This record gives sequence, structure tokens and C-alpha cells, in this order.
Amino acid sequence: TRWYEPRRPSILNLDYSKVLDNMIEAYGRQKDKELKIRYGYQIVRFAHYNGQYEDAVRYFDKYVESLNYKPEIYYYALSQKAGALCGYYRTREDDDSQVQADDQYAMDFLKVFAYSKDLKFTAYSSLRGDAWEHLFKKAKSLPKREACSLYFLLGYGSFNSGLKELEKIASVSPDSYMTDVLMSGYITTLSLNEWSTEGLKDNNLEYALGLAETMLQKSTHQDFWHLCAAHLSAYNGMNDRARQHLSKVKSNRPCIKANKDRLSTYMAITDVEEMTREAANDIYGKHEETLKEPFLRKMMAECMDSVDLEMHRNLLSFDYLKGLDSEVWEKAIAFGTNPNLNSFEKWLLKCNNYSSDSARGELSRSYLHEGNIPKALEYARYYKTDDMQMKSAFCYN
Repeated sequence: TRWYEPRRPSILNLDYSKVLDNMIEAYGRQKDKELKIRYGYQIVRFAHYNGQYEDAVRYFDKYVESLNYKPEIYYYALSQKAGALCGYYRTREDDDSQVQADDQYAMDFLKVFAYSKDLKFTAYSSLRGDAWEHLFKKAKSLPKREACSLYFLLGYGSFNSGLKELEKIASVSPDSYMTDVLMSGYITTLSLNEWSTEGLKDNNLEYALGLAETMLQKSTHQDFWHLCAAHLSAYNGMNDRARQHLSKVKSNRPCIKANKDRLSTYMAITDVEEMTREAANDIYGKHEETLKEPFLRKMMAECMDSVDLEMHRNLLSFDYLKGLDSEVWEKAIAFGTNPNLNSFEKWLLKCNNYSSDSARGELSRSYLHEGNIPKALEYARYYKTDDMQMKSAFCYN
């Protein structure tokens, strides 16, 4: 609190027994289950944060679990109970108690992840130490939703692709949103990898494609899995197969449409055997909007290996026309004054904020910086007249 605000009482300064008795009394007065379970949650939370771990666990069973009612607030209380249970057993030296703690608190946090809406990341971040080992031993005996949640968390937190865990979730519940999330994560990571003219490199690509096409036989999420299969086919260099899958995606949702457009641009670029200015112009004419994306611009630049397309490669970065190198501005001016520029080339200049006068002004500044005063004066009239620093520099020289 600020110095002028009244100080709030600290939980350490409260009379634990008195406050707890008042909360339990209020709990007993409630007839509505929704209010009752909220009081139960506060009782468990109060005991937990006071370090009364045994009380918190016991109060959860007595004031929350006994209601046999499980709205979202139930999982808030279960999360408090799991934290208290962990704290209680970690204060004991008994090894059996430690094992029991890891087992039970891990199960409770897994339930919180599986069923709550708001506490998924909290539950995931609370699972640590040997908890994963205990959960994995029980994986086959877990209820469907909790088993899927466990495999998902293992896939989400692993250093591998998460595809093996995806396959295990699919064997339990093919329509689980968790399979969609894991595959989306894999494809997103894949598309962020370094691309070369030889394509995207990943040892799991073929396996992932087979998995996506298998999911088409199991899942009702047909649009999603056709889109995934299209991406993976294209990344495997099979554009015809990718287009077959893409043609079966019927959804008009904006995010699906954006994905289709992005993949279509990717395939248009990889279809070209030799990237010429004409081929680039053709791609631009069909995919102007998606071509603005850095990944796709970088791909196109990688494909331009001709010396004649050096300026095109540079301008595709969208931040080439900067700095004080006179050679850069000389080449830009020569490119910009070409009377036969096509639509793609004009678009490149526009995206780099190029204008003839400003480019000549920047060239003048570059010459001045390099000490070439005669050349600088030749282009000085193009520089902004309100730039006092530049005017002073010319006067000094």
C-alpha cells in the first residue's frame, strides 16, 4: 500500500481460530450450494495460506467434497488442497510420506488441469519433481479425460515433437481438442524452422503426415486434419497431394482461410523451378496479401539466385533501404528509375517506402558522410529543407 492509504491487515496478524470459526459458521448458514461451495473454498484456502496443511486437506473433504457438486470453484478448492497436501508431506522426513505426497498431489493437479477452465497452466506449472513418474505409472488406469490430459502435458512439455503423445491421445479419444493442439504446435514449430531451396528438414515429417492422414479416418474434425495433411504434404515436397487435401477443407472461418492462403502461396513459390522477375510477378498477382508475411518473403528471396535479382532479394527484407552506404542508394535509384518495372517490383518499392526524391536525398547524405562533397552537393537539393543538422553540415563543409 501507499503511505497515505490505510494498511490492510496481514493474514499473519489475523486470529486464525476466530476467523476460521466465523467462516465455518457462515458456511453452515448457507442453503444455496453455489454459495456454500464458495465458502468451502475460502475455508480451504485460508487454512492452506496459514500453513495449516492438515487442516486444509481435512476441510476440503468436509466442506467441499462432501457437497458432491463440481462447478469451476470446486477445482479452485482442489488446487488449494493439492498445494496443501504437497506442503504437508514435504515438511515430513518419512520417505513413504514423500512418495504418497507426490502420488496424491500429482493426481489432484492432473484433475484440475483436466476439468478446470481457468487453472490449466497453474496446474501444469505445479507438477514438478517425481510427480510425472507417478502419473505415468498410472496412465493406463486413469479415466479417459485424465489420461488424455496426462499425455497432452507430456507432449506439451517434452523436448521432442509431441507426436507420440498425440497418437496415444488419439487411441483414447480421437476427437479430443488436445490432438489438434499438439499437431498445430508441431506444424507451427516446423514452419518456423530455417527454410532452404531444398525445403524444410525434419526427421518426423513423414511420420507426422501419416499420423494426420490416419486421423482423417478416426476424427470428425475433417477440415482441421485435411488442413494439417495439406501442410505436411507440402512440407514433404508433395504439392499435388497437398492441394487434394486443401480442396477438401470446406470451412469459411477466417483463421482457416488465412491458413489455406498461406499454404497456397508456399506451394506457388516451391512450384517454380527458376524464380525470375516474371515468375515472381505472377506469384505476387495471385498472392499479394500473404506474400507480406516474413517467412514467405524470405522463401522467395532464397529462390532468387540470379545476379540480376540481387535488388529484388534485398528489397524483400522490407528494411533494406537504410543506413549511409551510398552504393545501396545508387542501386535503389537505378532500380526505381527503370521504366519497365512490373507490378511486383513497384510493390517492393512501395513496401520499402521508396520515393525518388527521398532516395536521392539519402544518397546526398551518404556522400557527405563518406566525405565526397561534390557528389553530396549534386544531390543536396533533394534533401529535406527542414533538416537543420544536414544544412549545418553542408555549410560547414
